[in-house]
Amino acid sequence: MLGIARFKLITFDGDQTLYADQQNFSDSLLAHQLLILLQSGISIALVTAANYGLSGEKYETRLRGLLDYFQRLNVPQSILDSFYVVAGESNFLLKIKRLETAESGVFEYRILGHNEVWPCNIADLTPNMREALDLCESTLRTAIQDMNMKGQVSALRTAIQDMNVGEEGLGI
Repeated sequence: MLGIARFKLITFDGDQTLYADQQNFSDSLLAHQLLILLQSGISIALVTAANYGLSGEKYETRLRGLLDYFQRLNVPQSILDSFYVVAGESNFLLKIKRLETAESGVFEYRILGHNEVWPCNIADLTPNMREALDLCESTLRTAIQDMNMKGQVSALRTAIQDMNVGEEGLGI
């Protein structure tokens, strides 16, 4: 596959890459190609600005075509473990899980938030993580001021972001 085996991770945006803007995944040929990558040992991360928090159901709606494809082929969890959904401007990490439904023995493919997947809640900031974010925020604010730039710094729960707002900007 054109030397792709040397890759360990490939990332894709959702809108206008894996599916049309504001639409849902529906391309079974593309689903097949993604499965080939996963089966080749390459991890895939769908990186999207879509911000539904850790509400897996809303991401499931966007990726229903891919999940249905995986379900039709009974893709094992060991393959799914290499597929990540990085959402909300990288604030949320979700995974596809293959869950057996109690009544039928049929497997259902769901997207779960990290608190449902990993034993600890990685959204809980430790004191040193909070200190690092505070330092990033103050450094960014100082740099904007020292360089006489216009920008708006936002301290999110688990990230710091800067928006360049141009000449008509809000400033800091």
